[in-house]
Amino acid sequence: MTDNELLSAISDIMDKKLDSRLTPIESEFLELKNKMTGIELTLENEISHNIRIIAEGHLDLSRKLNEAIHLASDIKARQEIQDLLIKSHETKLKIRGVS
Repeated sequence: MTDNELLSAISDIMDKKLDSRLTPIESEFLELKNKMTGIELTLENEISHNIRIIAEGHLDLSRKLNEAIHLASDIKARQEIQDLLIKSHETKLKIRGVS
């Protein structure tokens, strides 16, 4: 057997061994790729949708809170005006001697 034939035989054996080792790795790689695709679809279809729903609810709550704050502010302003009017009337009544 010549050196070239020997190298060719060794190369063939190494290729077969390498192929037998790579086949399970390729299979596992395809399995992982399929799992990743499933995860990506779940993220895109379910989680993103749920995040949008939560964000919309948050906006509604934020609007309601702002409305409540404005309403409370209006009520406080009216109460201050009423307090001033009551004090004014009390002062007038004291001046007239009715208390």
